[in-house]
Amino acid sequence: MRRMGLVWAVAGALLLALPAGPASADTVSAEKLALAKQMVAMAAPTLNATLDRLNAVVKKRCTKPDTSRRLRVVFDDYIKGLTVEIARRLSLNDLKAFMAFYRTPVGQKLVASQVVILNQFVKAMVWLQQQRAKGDQKAGLADAIGLKNLDPKRLAASRALAIKAKFGEMMAGGSAGAQLARQGITPAMMQEFWARLVAQVFTVPEIKRIETFYNTKHYAQYVKATPKFREAAKKLAVPLRQRIVLIFKTCK
Repeated sequence: MRRMGLVWAVAGALLLALPAGPASADTVSAEKLALAKQMVAMAAPTLNATLDRLNAVVKKRCTKPDTSRRLRVVFDDYIKGLTVEIARRLSLNDLKAFMAFYRTPVGQKLVASQVVILNQFVKAMVWLQQQRAKGDQKAGLADAIGLKNLDPKRLAASRALAIKAKFGEMMAGGSAGAQLARQGITPAMMQEFWARLVAQVFTVPEIKRIETFYNTKHYAQYVKATPKFREAAKKLAVPLRQRIVLIFKTCK
């Protein structure tokens, strides 16, 4: 479960909308809620990949046939909270701008790449833990998956994008940051790792298109709202963990 905790934390940080809290759908308009649902749906591959990892861990301990269904219910409730919080914290124009960007080819590619980034990061963290256990304190995340001989122009562009996205700062907060810090992973290391993954997947023109969106006031509002998302995430995390623990207990 320790590894799954890291997966959950990192998955939340990789989503373009962070985990949400127990807000009421009555506090937002139907139009904003509908756009927020579309926004979350765009991140479905990452969310489903996280659920698949959780299912794989649970199935090793629980053979009850309805276990996957019960986890799906818990996960869906989590997503509902996420959707409402996005609708509350972002304006109607912000939501429209995000969805317009996500519908572009590079926006769709960015969303799809989150699964790759999550999987690569989990693999890298497992490898890094093994190296630390062997006494190697110099090994880095980039060493884990061979992200060294990259095109210099792509890497320069992706590093600039990582700074603009404030990726390292976002990873430093909340449960993700705490778990990464315990593994000796600094925000700067995480930002460089993300930049190298982006350089591996995207061309320079694509990176520039992403950066153009990150320069908008709509993305700036998302960054500004990040602390509120984190506060809400802490509230949601308590019942989420309790329900998952209960599923484990009923397996015995």
